[in-house]
Amino acid sequence: GETNVWWPVAGSLLNQLGLDRNVENARERIARRLAPFEELMPGTPEFDRLVEFVLHVLGQPSALDALGPLAVRDAVVSGMVTGLRRRAEQAPVVIWVDDVPWAAPVLLDLLESLARQLAGLPLLIATTMRQDGDAEESWPPAAAPALSLHLSLEPLPDDDADELVRLVAGRRLPQLVRDAISTRSGGNPLFLIELAKLAGASAEDADLELPGTLRALIAAQLDRLPAAQREIIDNAAVIGNEGRVASLRTFAQYLAQTNDPLALTALCDSGLLVRDARRWRVRSDVLREVASQTLTKQVRAQRHAASAGYLRQVEPHAVDRRAHHMASAVEITAELGPIDGVPD
Repeated sequence: GETNVWWPVAGSLLNQLGLDRNVENARERIARRLAPFEELMPGTPEFDRLVEFVLHVLGQPSALDALGPLAVRDAVVSGMVTGLRRRAEQAPVVIWVDDVPWAAPVLLDLLESLARQLAGLPLLIATTMRQDGDAEESWPPAAAPALSLHLSLEPLPDDDADELVRLVAGRRLPQLVRDAISTRSGGNPLFLIELAKLAGASAEDADLELPGTLRALIAAQLDRLPAAQREIIDNAAVIGNEGRVASLRTFAQYLAQTNDPLALTALCDSGLLVRDARRWRVRSDVLREVASQTLTKQVRAQRHAASAGYLRQVEPHAVDRRAHHMASAVEITAELGPIDGVPD
């Protein structure tokens, strides 16, 4: 849903530099954060080019705006190569990008260029994708087989699945329950883990009813959450896949909710959210989809309208994202009629 094709790169840069998406005095702050990272002299042409590169991929005004599309792409590739070369000369570097079928072609071109230009350095690019059975395999690129390795992740064998269920459940489940979990999951590790958690928490193995799909299982898990935890998950589903912890707190305040830090900690302990220092991310796209779909249309419209108002206050430059939330609220009100909390 991002309009910025470089967002996977930008999100990583924000995390590495310890900056928020809404960067005030962006050029000065980025220059201060880059200096110790890259060990370059501020004011030199190479350092200035790196600052402009970071500004551009973050969606901020930069010197790259005056360039044509091909020149911008070359500048982004050059900036990434320069920064990653300096990092990889100090220590191994891993770039991890999920769900590359959703990536813009220019992002895949960037990853391929990095693999080729930095082949002699300790750099690993790890990507994941769900391969459509009818689609041609286009990633990783076949042009340089010595640089790439494509691993197909098959369903877990029965013995491995049984061991995973035992570890996750925390106890030895009856054979009938283990067989039911194996059959329902089809060897899918994510489904196995969720079913094992459900079975491990149940006091009555004989009367245990296992959901038939992963989405039904996640929906049941969300329904059991306390109100404070469910509010955070619902807010996260509207905000996006990831963000800063401060954004969840600010968004809750905008909705006049009570933001409980212990509720966020509990969600991270249960594995629904993943927290890394000052940032959070939803554990999986499926979880975010289910959380969003279980909201009523009226609540979804209210959350989208609140998101638009929130962005107007804290991220005034995020026009595309604000427009998305406004349009989503409008579509629902056009269907249901006027809704409290959704302005005309």
